[in-house]
Amino acid sequence: MSSYIGKEPTYGVFIMQSATGDGSTTAITLNATAADATQLMVSVGGLLQKPRTAYTVNTAGTILTFSEAPASGIEIFIVFLGKQLTGPRIMADSITSQT
Repeated sequence: MSSYIGKEPTYGVFIMQSATGDGSTTAITLNATAADATQLMVSVGGLLQKPRTAYTVNTAGTILTFSEAPASGIEIFIVFLGKQLTGPRIMADSITSQT
């Protein structure tokens, strides 16, 4: 059974995670790594949340932290807008200029 209106996407990875607020917890461990808060679409009680204002993601991309704890019993949905791929990184200080 498809959860899309219209034709289901042929390509892409859209992971969905859900949780329930308890009125005190502000941090959620993510099921996948997110490069940045803007890579996530977060709904709390059916209302979309603004990235970097209502929530942030740690530098490791593994923990989402709300600026305010979602109320007890409220549904939280997190949709990953793609998947972070890992690969070699080039650090700025490792690049030497050639003259």
